[in-house]
Amino acid sequence: MTTTTTPSFEIPEIAFKVRDQFLGGVKQYQQFSLEAAQNWFKTLNALPTFAQPTLVDAQVLPSVDTITAFQFDLATELLSAQRTYIHQLAQLLVAAQPAKNR
Repeated sequence: MTTTTTPSFEIPEIAFKVRDQFLGGVKQYQQFSLEAAQNWFKTLNALPTFAQPTLVDAQVLPSVDTITAFQFDLATELLSAQRTYIHQLAQLLVAAQPAKNR
């Protein structure tokens, strides 16, 4: 009886280092953009104020926290759906390969 084993591949260490550097860069960019926005609003507050238009029925609009949570929930669901789709597509592609290439 012959048993064949499929080789198991682990994620190389360099992939984790690249991921960490990428995420570090994103976080640094986010911090810079927050600081830039704070400085921008400080500058705007120093300027003379003009009559600001108001939104009609602004009371019925959801809060910023509610909108943000909704958007991130949507993004999470979308990413999960994409992950499932890609996994299923990859399984189809692997199954479609000739046996000698698997």
